[in-house]
Amino acid sequence: MGRPVKEGMRPLMPFEYQELQRIVQATSERVDAVRQARAVLSVAAGKSRTASGQEANLSRQAVTQVVRRFNQGGLAALHIAAGRGRKPTYTCQEQARIMAEVQRTPDRQADQTATWSLMTLRRALLKRGAASHCQGNHPPGAA
Repeated sequence: MGRPVKEGMRPLMPFEYQELQRIVQATSERVDAVRQARAVLSVAAGKSRTASGQEANLSRQAVTQVVRRFNQGGLAALHIAAGRGRKPTYTCQEQARIMAEVQRTPDRQADQTATWSLMTLRRALLKRGAASHCQGNHPPGAA
């Protein structure tokens, strides 16, 4: 017999059950979300954490953590928490300005080039004040 369960699975609401089923069957969902949804459904069906982990290709400990997060936060437990990954270097407005500049044909006189290179593009952006990060003022953590 397995270890005793410290925290049991709360009953699923009908909409949660339907959404978990949708996630498990969807081909466009993230693999980790599918595995976690499969584990939650398996535990809710009464299977042990070990059996649920084997079914969902997760460890027993991972299943326990998913169930704990699901009990506390519902379906939000399947999503990646905010703050993961690299922070964007440029804001949406800065990206739009950079793209507009790249798509613009350079003026031979003003830009001193017939085609864009990274340096001439950088110079043109700095003239227009469009990209403050081009001067080396990168946000923390950006290269």
